[in-house]
Amino acid sequence: MSIWSELRHEEKKSFWLHLLFSAFEGILVGGILLNEFVFLKSMHGKEFQLSGLFVITIAVYILLIFFNEFIRRTERKRVMLRWVAIITRLPLFLFLLFPVEPSAYENTAVWQFAFLGLFLIYYLGVVVIHPTINLLLKHNYRDQHMAKLYSWATTIQKLLALVTAFGLGIILDADYYAFRFTYPVMAVAGVLSVYFLSMIPYTPVKKTFKRSFITAVGDSMKRMGNILVKNRPYRDFEIGFMLYGFAFMFTVTVITLYLENELHLSYTSFAFYKNTGNVVLLVMMPIFGGILGRLDPRKFAQISYSFMFLYIFFVAMSEFVPISFHWLQLDIFLMVFIGFVFFGLFQSAMNLQFNIGSAFFAKSSDDAGDFQAVHLSLVGFRGLFAPIVGVVLYRWLGYFPTFMISCGSLILAIIYMQISYNRFVLNK
Repeated sequence: MSIWSELRHEEKKSFWLHLLFSAFEGILVGGILLNEFVFLKSMHGKEFQLSGLFVITIAVYILLIFFNEFIRRTERKRVMLRWVAIITRLPLFLFLLFPVEPSAYENTAVWQFAFLGLFLIYYLGVVVIHPTINLLLKHNYRDQHMAKLYSWATTIQKLLALVTAFGLGIILDADYYAFRFTYPVMAVAGVLSVYFLSMIPYTPVKKTFKRSFITAVGDSMKRMGNILVKNRPYRDFEIGFMLYGFAFMFTVTVITLYLENELHLSYTSFAFYKNTGNVVLLVMMPIFGGILGRLDPRKFAQISYSFMFLYIFFVAMSEFVPISFHWLQLDIFLMVFIGFVFFGLFQSAMNLQFNIGSAFFAKSSDDAGDFQAVHLSLVGFRGLFAPIVGVVLYRWLGYFPTFMISCGSLILAIIYMQISYNRFVLNK
């Protein structure tokens, strides 16, 4: 019997809206997938400025310490989501004002900081939208179906992101400053995606809040802290995620610098590697969705971390095994290609683990929001400094030692997940 025949009416309705959200969000995600290359190639951004782009991408999650209470208190989540979309995504239209002369970017840092500022505003929306996705899905999907339905919707998102990114790569190779027009298009797609997300049914539980917002924020922080203190399996899950997160953030900027400065990739070649990972993701996402529904989150995490290890390892090996060839205007480096195949496997597993992994430790939809807020706040904490540390390590030690430090952190994460699994599952 197919899973579709097992779904309730409200699950089917929620899934179609989730699918529409994912489709438009995929166009938006594909449109900003080449951000780091736009910043380096078209805008002549510097190394530490690039690390700043990754910092704002990730560090905004720490604001969930404060926004978590705001989300809990907002009963009209539909209105909240729509205003957040308008405030954080429509400013991308300001890219129409950016210049097309290379000298404008070479002689001043004003436009680089304007770029960072606009995307800081954009990523501020994430701290409201992402936890609310978890809350809405937990509210409408039963646990046995959530991972599978989520994987289907995410597959559609990644497919459209793939097509958008590849098309954008071709456009940017033809005109380095075409981003002035593509980002406003992404703004429209982003607002539409959140509109459909906001239509997913949600019936709030009427609550009376006797404490002030500031006091409640303090209570929220205590509640989030208690989750880590009292829920030991979840705490172990987050410790493993922290070790993985350091590895990922140490290399996220450095790999981009390596592909641009050492391999001199074109926009189309960079999009090709990104999309190699996305093609693998598209194939594997539904499979991993079924696996996550049957596997302990810590065992699933070991799979994710192993793929990340292999991705970094093979990219690092390209320095010593420089086998390459030119094909259809693409520069194919064999080790990098293999690495991005593993990156696709990593993404297909991590997309599920990152977005809904914490929900498996929660007992209700309201708790799921708190658990995801803890998770994303910790992501934001390491995002404050880890990308910058990665650049410091690269400038001090070079590419290969930085990559190996990250691989070592991933090995520790895999080992720690096994220790936790043995403690709380095998030894029960």
